[in-house]
Amino acid sequence: MAFNTLYGSGVNFSAIFTPPSAGEYNYPSEPDFAPGQIMFGSDGSAFIYVEFGTGGATGLGYTLNISPAFEAVMSTSSNDAFGAPVGVAQATAAAGDFGWLQVFGPCQVFGVVSALANNPVAATTGGIVDDAGAAGTLYIDGMIFTTAVGSGGNALAAAFLSWPKYSTVPSLT
Repeated sequence: MAFNTLYGSGVNFSAIFTPPSAGEYNYPSEPDFAPGQIMFGSDGSAFIYVEFGTGGATGLGYTLNISPAFEAVMSTSSNDAFGAPVGVAQATAAAGDFGWLQVFGPCQVFGVVSALANNPVAATTGGIVDDAGAAGTLYIDGMIFTTAVGSGGNALAAAFLSWPKYSTVPSLT
């Protein structure tokens, strides 16, 4: 796991901020970072701060779509939109929480059983990606497994991110 070494030294990219409930006076009452803020880790990785929307984030490695207001919701094949940015969750979060999504560098991504390395990937359901998108599927350009997902079931696998976003994949034939 990367840690921050720049102007935000000591940033924990897996930390989740949960705002206090109405009537609670916890300190702090506001997140330390603004949604949309980008930080770089010690290994060159990049992260963007978001507010988690409906459904939150299931856990480490799940993919989320990022709106122009920096709200993140779990990626599915039914909520993808051409050009929309995608990030990878660093921890479990509830709706209304704030936290970091990774958008650049080596990481772990949750994929379907037997997804192959070095192939384009697409969102399936619940933040899980696959290398076998259906006809007409938007692929996640800038996200690729560097190691195949095992055959024992859906799991985390090594991947690389390069500012992922939804895109079409040109015909390879």
